Amino acid sequence: MNFFLIALLLGVLTPHLAQAQRSYSREIEIKLNKSTIVVESWGEGTPIVLLHGGSGPITGFGGLAPMLAEKGFRVLMINRRGFGGSKGPLDNINLHDYAEDVAGVVKNLVGSPVHILGHAYGNRVARCFSTDYPNLTKTVILLAAGGEVPGEEKAWAALEQLSEPNLSRSEQVKLARASLFSPQAPSSVINRWLDARQVSLDGQAAVQLANRATPLEDWWEAGSSQMLVIQGLDDRIAPPGNGRNLRNRLKGRVTLIDLENAGHAMHVEQPEKIVEHIVRYVGKLKP
Repeated sequence: MNFFLIALLLGVLTPHLAQAQRSYSREIEIKLNKSTIVVESWGEGTPIVLLHGGSGPITGFGGLAPMLAEKGFRVLMINRRGFGGSKGPLDNINLHDYAEDVAGVVKNLVGSPVHILGHAYGNRVARCFSTDYPNLTKTVILLAAGGEVPGEEKAWAALEQLSEPNLSRSEQVKLARASLFSPQAPSSVINRWLDARQVSLDGQAAVQLANRATPLEDWWEAGSSQMLVIQGLDDRIAPPGNGRNLRNRLKGRVTLIDLENAGHAMHVEQPEKIVEHIVRYVGKLKP
């Protein structure tokens, strides 16, 4: 019998082992009426759902999940249809379909309200989920929230070029810095992101279809939920004006955090600061 199991049986789990247990992850497949969704679960504690951006699966979150797990969260990272093994119809789709998948996962794995975090495109799904399922939403947390104020044309052009085949690594780093990262981001951080990068063409196409099929007013205000909005001041894809518009329009509901030297990929550049802000925000909420 190994030491970890003995410690559990004796009820003498050390702080070191407790931390290891919180950092343990497992993959779960949830079969729903219209889809099969693959979820990666980390830790135990306060449930928080992470929704990824528009081009790749949950692997794009990097170290954010284990960091949150170490702070006492049960982290559920959900792969949308077309990403990371999740399956379901991708034609005639809209944001409400994605939100329904998230609700199915929450009902199956939690059964009570959750904090819902969306990065980039995931922020649209998070806000649509909160609008459609207020009884399953504690708060909405947005990273790199866009949707209203358009990004810079040069940044979008660089992002599109980044998907071209046969680029050298130096070209990839240059294009990633020009689109997703702060000019201050170390090349080592960008290289790690490039090493882990995965792209689903089918998933991307569905994302664009769902976006066009869903009116902005269906999801922009996130229902009536309280929101933590964390934005990078160097974000050229989802400019900081988006977060400021949310704060100004939804007075009293939005807590806005500006991160210096952070771009669209802020969760890769500054995960520790993001976790710090989330922990502080959630800790101030009424039980």
